[in-house]
Amino acid sequence: MTMSNKLSATSEQPQTMLYRMPEELRYIIPAKFLFGRQELNKNQRKIVALLLLQIKQWRDELYESDLINGKMSVTELSVDERRAHYNNFRPDPDTIPKHHLAVRFQQDIIKKMFGSIDYETHRIIGRALKGIMGRVVHEQDRDSAGKLVTKMYVIIPKAEISGGVLEILIDRDAAIKLIDHSKGYSDTDLSIWTELDGGYSQKLLEVISKNKRHVNGMTMSIEDFRFTFACDYKTYSRKDVEDAIKRGDNSVRYGDHVLKYNPKTELFEKVPLYPRMQSLQHRVIEPAFQQLLSKSQGYWVATDKPEAEGAEPKGYELIRVKKKITGIRFCLKYVKNPVVKAIKEKKQEVKDESIPLLETMSPVMNSLAQTILEVNKVSAILDVTQEQVNTWKLAIDSYITTRKLIESMTDKPQPFFSNDVDEAIEKFYKYFKK
Repeated sequence: MTMSNKLSATSEQPQTMLYRMPEELRYIIPAKFLFGRQELNKNQRKIVALLLLQIKQWRDELYESDLINGKMSVTELSVDERRAHYNNFRPDPDTIPKHHLAVRFQQDIIKKMFGSIDYETHRIIGRALKGIMGRVVHEQDRDSAGKLVTKMYVIIPKAEISGGVLEILIDRDAAIKLIDHSKGYSDTDLSIWTELDGGYSQKLLEVISKNKRHVNGMTMSIEDFRFTFACDYKTYSRKDVEDAIKRGDNSVRYGDHVLKYNPKTELFEKVPLYPRMQSLQHRVIEPAFQQLLSKSQGYWVATDKPEAEGAEPKGYELIRVKKKITGIRFCLKYVKNPVVKAIKEKKQEVKDESIPLLETMSPVMNSLAQTILEVNKVSAILDVTQEQVNTWKLAIDSYITTRKLIESMTDKPQPFFSNDVDEAIEKFYKYFKK
């Protein structure tokens, strides 16, 4: 597993079963933190990605161990029914800590997410945590008696980073909500997340990752798209707040909507961010899809037909009713193993002996071999993190699959097939097969 987690309750207060908020209600979150609006910067989103992955891992472990409502209870069902059961699984509230879920991220995952574990990274993580911990979630619902209930809490009440290890406490209510929000995330998406620079492309990855199998052809109205991608109305930026304070105005709050007086209605109304469809397309839609496709390492590919000869597919189509654009259709497909897919396609293309197979496959295989050879450096199993084991296993699986494909294409010996790599694979299975 990528990260280790431990469950803890901070006091012995009795646990209360909470009334479940219906799925169709939106969260009332000024900070735009969970389902709908997102205005977190890149590093804050990285922290959120870690939380989502950890929550998903924790949920999956509960699904495996729950004998009554979990995996073992549906062994007789069909594949589709088992998949639906997994997607709808909710952990028993008694398995959730009374107050907080404590999670710890080791150096390897921090380095993978932020690039290093030096002093500057320590400061970056600190600033990102400060931004998230300063956001209060407002949640409204009605209890079984019909009374209005308002909850207010912070997602992360406490965090500590030391020696490149990050430990975070997640609020219990937040953990329950994040269980739904985390479905569809994986290590693959984490690696893509780190490559995306724009907030809109990050939000796009978040939306499509929840439902990889059915995202191709999924439609969304322009109104819902604006809301989901937080590009419907203007909000105050940090600079706006700083400028207001300099003017002596302390009423401006970061993330609040900008209001403008309308003399016709005699009301203060929210100001549209991109009122013209052309601006929305050029500022939000096109950059988000372009960056996702260019930086997703082949895991996401466009399925729409190019509009003109020589043009690239865009990954989306605009839905028009007469001349008005009313919605957007997602034309994206998730490729589970793009390396193997590329090799199969290359197998069809490489018919001419003038195109050496070594030139096309050598970089990929050399990279996999170098990763696998790290296993030979292991002197003690206790020194190896689960993240390293996962990385080696993925590399070995890809290496073996790719090697079989190459051997089926040519009888010529390849330099990246070596006894050292074979020994490293044997050592891996000996130490970490379980």
